[in-house]
Amino acid sequence: MTRWPVHLDGAGEGFITSAVYSPRLEKNIGYAMVPAEKAELGNRLTVTVADGDVRQATVVPKPFIDPEKEIPKS
Repeated sequence: MTRWPVHLDGAGEGFITSAVYSPRLEKNIGYAMVPAEKAELGNRLTVTVADGDVRQATVVPKPFIDPEKEIPKS
């Protein structure tokens, strides 16, 4: 289970619930639990991952899946 701490402006605000690398987007994606008022689109968060590194994250619109299968597969 992924449960990495999430911070906004230096304050602990929540945690990552799941994360994975997306080959299509060529970046890591994931879900975080944060208070609704902190989940504004564009908010910049920091995440402390398992090895202690601090990574940058941005709140983006969901979903980042393709439920209508509009993206062609190669």
